[in-house]
Amino acid sequence: MDPRRSSEAFIKALKGKDTSTSKIELAAEGWHSKTLYLPGKHSVIADWVIQSLCDGGSDSSSSPSADARHWQLLAEIITPQDTKSTNSWLTTILARRNILPVFASTILKLRMSPEVAEPFAVVYRHILPLTLPKASDDFILTCFWAPLDALTSEPTFNPDPLTTEIWTRGLEAFRLKFGQVKDKRRIISEFLDKRIVSWAIVIRRVTLPDELQIALRSAGEILLFGTTDGLLFAMEPPVDSPSTSKSSSPALNSFFTSLKQSLEREGSEALLPLLPMFLQSFTTSIQRSPLDISQILNRDVPSEMRVRVAATHFLGGCLSGPLAFSLSTSDNKRHVMETRLGLFQTMVEEGYLDTEDVDTKVVVQREIGFAISGLQRDDVRDAALEILTIILKLDFDLVNTAAPRILRTLSWLPRSSFPSCNTFLSTLLSVHCKTRTIQAHINGLVDCLVSTPANQYVAVSCGPLFASAEYAKELQQAIHLFLTPTQVPQLVKMLIETFKQLWGLAKLPDPAELDEMITDGTSTLSSDIADPTTALSLHTRLMLKVFLAIPSLDSTPRLDLQDLHDRFLKRNILQQLVSQLETASTEQESTSFQTGIRAILDLGYCMDKLSAVWGLPREPANDELQESLIRVLRLQRVDSELLLEAAAAVLHQASSSPSVTVPDSSPSSSLGVVVALLLNHIEQHVEAAISKQTSWGGQSAYLPSPSHVVVALVDMLLGRYLYVLEHHAPDECLQRLGKLLIRLSEIPTGSAEHAESFQAGATSAGTNTEGQFNAADVVWNTFASGEFWEMRRIRVALISTIMELTSEIDAFSPRPLLPNSLQLADVQVPKSLAKHVACYRSMLYFPLDYFTRASKPNLLTRGIALDSVITVTGTKPATFITKKEATQWRLLVRTFIDRTMNPETLVKVPGVLDHLVSTSGQVREPPSADDLELERVTFSILSKAFSALATSATGPDVESMRPILQQYIDADLSFIDDSEGGATDRGRMRSLSCLLDAFVRDTRYHEVDSRVKTLLDALHQEVEPRLTVQLDQFLNSVNEKSAEAVTGACLAVDGWRTSIKFRRWKGDSDTLRSSSAAKLLPVLSRSLSGSPVGQNPNVATLGIAVFRLLLEELRDSGESVIQSVIVCFMLIYGFAGENEDVLKMLKDSLSESLRQWPTDQYSVAMGLISDYYRLSCAEKMPVGSINLGAVFRLSEVLIVDSPEGTGKYTHSLIQQSLLTMLRSSRLGGPTDGDSFEDCIELTYEAVSFIERVCYEKSSFLRDIEVGQIFSILHTVLSPPSSLPSVVQSSSVPRTPTSSALYSAITNILITLVRNQRDLVRTHFPDFTKLLCLLLSALKTVHEVLGPRSGALGIPRSRLSVKSVELVQTGLPWWVLTCGNEANFKLDVKDARQLNRLVMSLTTKTFGKDLPSHRLRGLERPNKVDSLASSFSNYATFVLIAYIRTVTDSYHLRSGGLTTLNKSVRRELEEGISELCGMIGDNRRDWVYQSLTSDGRSLFKSVWARYEKHRYTGTG
Repeated sequence: MDPRRSSEAFIKALKGKDTSTSKIELAAEGWHSKTLYLPGKHSVIADWVIQSLCDGGSDSSSSPSADARHWQLLAEIITPQDTKSTNSWLTTILARRNILPVFASTILKLRMSPEVAEPFAVVYRHILPLTLPKASDDFILTCFWAPLDALTSEPTFNPDPLTTEIWTRGLEAFRLKFGQVKDKRRIISEFLDKRIVSWAIVIRRVTLPDELQIALRSAGEILLFGTTDGLLFAMEPPVDSPSTSKSSSPALNSFFTSLKQSLEREGSEALLPLLPMFLQSFTTSIQRSPLDISQILNRDVPSEMRVRVAATHFLGGCLSGPLAFSLSTSDNKRHVMETRLGLFQTMVEEGYLDTEDVDTKVVVQREIGFAISGLQRDDVRDAALEILTIILKLDFDLVNTAAPRILRTLSWLPRSSFPSCNTFLSTLLSVHCKTRTIQAHINGLVDCLVSTPANQYVAVSCGPLFASAEYAKELQQAIHLFLTPTQVPQLVKMLIETFKQLWGLAKLPDPAELDEMITDGTSTLSSDIADPTTALSLHTRLMLKVFLAIPSLDSTPRLDLQDLHDRFLKRNILQQLVSQLETASTEQESTSFQTGIRAILDLGYCMDKLSAVWGLPREPANDELQESLIRVLRLQRVDSELLLEAAAAVLHQASSSPSVTVPDSSPSSSLGVVVALLLNHIEQHVEAAISKQTSWGGQSAYLPSPSHVVVALVDMLLGRYLYVLEHHAPDECLQRLGKLLIRLSEIPTGSAEHAESFQAGATSAGTNTEGQFNAADVVWNTFASGEFWEMRRIRVALISTIMELTSEIDAFSPRPLLPNSLQLADVQVPKSLAKHVACYRSMLYFPLDYFTRASKPNLLTRGIALDSVITVTGTKPATFITKKEATQWRLLVRTFIDRTMNPETLVKVPGVLDHLVSTSGQVREPPSADDLELERVTFSILSKAFSALATSATGPDVESMRPILQQYIDADLSFIDDSEGGATDRGRMRSLSCLLDAFVRDTRYHEVDSRVKTLLDALHQEVEPRLTVQLDQFLNSVNEKSAEAVTGACLAVDGWRTSIKFRRWKGDSDTLRSSSAAKLLPVLSRSLSGSPVGQNPNVATLGIAVFRLLLEELRDSGESVIQSVIVCFMLIYGFAGENEDVLKMLKDSLSESLRQWPTDQYSVAMGLISDYYRLSCAEKMPVGSINLGAVFRLSEVLIVDSPEGTGKYTHSLIQQSLLTMLRSSRLGGPTDGDSFEDCIELTYEAVSFIERVCYEKSSFLRDIEVGQIFSILHTVLSPPSSLPSVVQSSSVPRTPTSSALYSAITNILITLVRNQRDLVRTHFPDFTKLLCLLLSALKTVHEVLGPRSGALGIPRSRLSVKSVELVQTGLPWWVLTCGNEANFKLDVKDARQLNRLVMSLTTKTFGKDLPSHRLRGLERPNKVDSLASSFSNYATFVLIAYIRTVTDSYHLRSGGLTTLNKSVRRELEEGISELCGMIGDNRRDWVYQSLTSDGRSLFKSVWARYEKHRYTGTG
């Protein structure tokens, strides 16, 4: 019987045993047949398909589950329109057939049968919810294990959307049904032993789809902590130790033991960052679970404490289990310590760390000890310090007991740990300030320093307690502000007694004097003094810091200080110590005596400083004291630190002592001897300091080599005692100092580290990283200071030294001064070149007024000779300098020539112009920044020289100028004919144009001497035909030319422009080539779009040259060239792309020419722009056929730089531009066919146009224009109707950033508020709406609590696609808060801009009366006022918008996803306070009633802050 003819035959054939035909094809044919009548056909066929799938097995490849046709047919049957009816009969079938095993096997084989995925996903989506209630444990686990095992087996596998959907639905089923699975403890143990590390690696894969990553992470958390069994597994006490609170090394339960074993077996890098997330999941589950923690822990736990106790138990298990490690191991444990830090951060932020609890206190105390021990290791030090800081903020008493140990360890930490140390010390100081216990902190510092061993003296001196500027500043402020008057006498006495006792223990004075010093029988020192000498040195430095910070003294501490002064400074103790130092026989004695001398010197410096503030006695200048210090400087075995301090003491006494009133610069004076000794030491080791590039951090205790001493002495002399050198140093020493400065400023051969390019003058030298600097850095910083150049004697000595050193250049060659290569062959220049270049580099810092009239010509001629020497030396095959260094050195010398030259003198030097011209084009390919700057400086010199040459052609000295011009006439100009000529030919071509431009710019034709005219005419007649040939070649064959040909075409076009200017200068109205530039436009268009010429950056330069040529021809051709000018502008604008320099040259060229346009030309241009605007708004005009951005940029230039008398046309163009913006739909976001990049670029051009017009032409704005501007900005700021596509800004470098667009909008409003106050007042409703939209644009995604710094890259939250849509629909289309591109997000600086806008409302300005407001026959007084009072009615709406943005509509508890983050709100505080001041108390209640409960609480805090800071005075 034919099954297609009756239902009975169909059923028999389908369920029979006949295998001659494919039953799946029969079933599909029956389902699709419209002639087969079968009651309940869908249920019958679906039942057969499900039965086939269940009975067919799943192991073989021929089973029905591996056949896509079965799944496809079932998918077609169960996806009708009526889902409710389908579920009714489908549920009946599924009650008889268990399809879940088939699902499980198919999921496992999904990757091997990709054709099954699509229909299976449909079936899985419909049937899984119906069959889930009777799902087996194996199926539930398969839903989790299948995706996890598949992703683990292939780390590079990225699932497609269908596979992602199937796995995600299975993971959701696992999340819902895992609570009903039996034997969950065994499953959790298996997961911990075998799969947890793989799971941790998978969920951290950045390429995984967001929804799958979230589902996998959720499934793991549910498995571990989502059930009571999981919580019991994590909470149960260890078998061998029921109580963990009393054990110093707590035992671990099975959960943490398994976790630790997995980490040790498979590595910890992937799993450890997840522990903070585990802690959060665990505590969340404890909150939801009714689990009795008291019964588990065998102690009473109040209900309000159950979560805290559980969190502490979990924290203790993590710290003692998977995060425990031995500090003696050599493995890097940074990630382990950072995870411990992440756990503590999470505990503190969630409020779970309560040190009143006994268990918590034990855990925290154990962690304090562990963190202190961790400070010894470099890899965990920073994290350990952050942990200690967190605990310190939580409970000061716990850390205070261990503070001495912490300070001892902190004292010697390296500079790399200073940021973490500063944070801890700042927190410690803040607590002491609050409790007024600064004295206790200083006592702790004293105990720490006196226990320092001798081998750690340098480390402690360079550690954070002494070398950190941030800590020193905070300590000084804390002592000055929070040390109480009653504590000052005790502190001063303690420090002085400690000093005396350490002095005695160091056995520095005679025993008889020691007995007199110690007045008390009790000792204030601790018993663990490691080395009295080291303790004395460190204590003296601390005492100096404390004494200088004490705010006031009464009689008791004054007497103590007076006694200290009398005992140590009035007596000859220093002289005795120096004598004992000279006769010391052992190293220990020498060190002890030197420490005593340093202590006396520090004490004297302190007393000298205190005498100016408190009126303490000041020790007068003492010749014996100076003689003793000079003896110290003469010693060979003296310590470097003492050498530096002794020299500083002598120089400081000379600069501050009132007894030294008459300067003494004789060599025999004590200061002269000191300066000579210091210079001797510097000169002895300066070569080593230069060759090693020795750097120093400024710490006098760290001077490990003589090279470091050189840097320290140079820094001391130039940075602190220039005044002493100026008035007391002998002339001989100043000459030596000048030579030393030049030597230190030399650029090392083979190193370009210090070879800096100078532009308009000199730039200050950069300082090395981490506070390190070398001697050359000190010299350059000194040269850049104004104080140095006010020292007349030093300045004269330096100039004299430079003149002496540069005189050696005269020996390079006889006159003329330009040497040739043959003469240079016999000159030894390797050492002298660097020295001479250093001289000219130094002179770039010289103020021009300090060059004498006689020195300038000599330095100029020597500079020219030196430049030629460098040029020839750098081009030799085997030379001691590279081409890069030669370029940098020539740039330095020519920059000096450009700054100081007298053009009239320069042109008289034989051969100098020819030398500059011949070397002007010698640049490397590709040219570097130094090459381009050298070329610019060279032509700047040539331009000035040619200007002097042109000016002299009108005076009596014309005979001396004629030979120079004749050289150009006689020169071979055939290089013009070669379009692909070399660099030298290009330089000669540019110099010719520069020469003719100089005559056109600086002279008038009738004033020039007739003989010079003849020469110029001959030169022009020789050049112009050659340029004509070059232009013809360019017009005919540009597509076949190379990049060199394009460069040659640029020069030809520039030369032709110069030729036109020269003809106009002569008064010659004939032109050989009419509208040449217009003929170049088609060629330029092909060049800009062609390849490979279109990829050549020189094409942009060619475009600028053609554009300038068009502007030049416009002066003679009238209106016919204007259209070509506009077309050329738009062509170059479209080609420039991200090259802002090209766009700037384009605008500047048009602006310069525009001011000379007559009114009729300007009106024609306005008409053409209006035509462009009308065409862009035409309905039939294709989108993008007209570059509106280029038209807006062109209109901006035409409006801002409009000629005089064209106000009517300018105002009309402003109106046309604003109307076009209003009609453009792309300002509101991309629609069909528009790209995000094009829309944001057009929007930025439109907003930039409005910004420039408002700033430059605000007087042209009327009421209607301001209304249009507000409408345009409203369109730009309004949320989009559809979401923009994902943007990859890296591929579009020119795309403006959201921050730039936001800044431009706020600048527009600020300018209108300041310049058009009255116009803004008439548009307050629109202005208020814009303020609200600007506020709304600053929203960011609400930060969901998640792992902190210990998470190492784990995302805190991931938004689904639907959530992203919800967020983006509340933001402007150009702000992509949820994207990965930082360029399209707003940040704190944008909030600062909005704050400026709000603050501008309170700025008082002069208003401008509107015509409708003027009284007939009267003029209203133009008074100074602000918009604050008149805006008060509207300020309420802005305040409400601010409050609702932060809380009401977008609060997390209200289901919102965005808010204003804390940093943004902090920036807006000042502006919000001003708004509160505008509304006053009258409207405050109305605002309060308009808010929800959350908004009211925030408004109260905002208003309280306003009340706290508002001005309540009467002035």
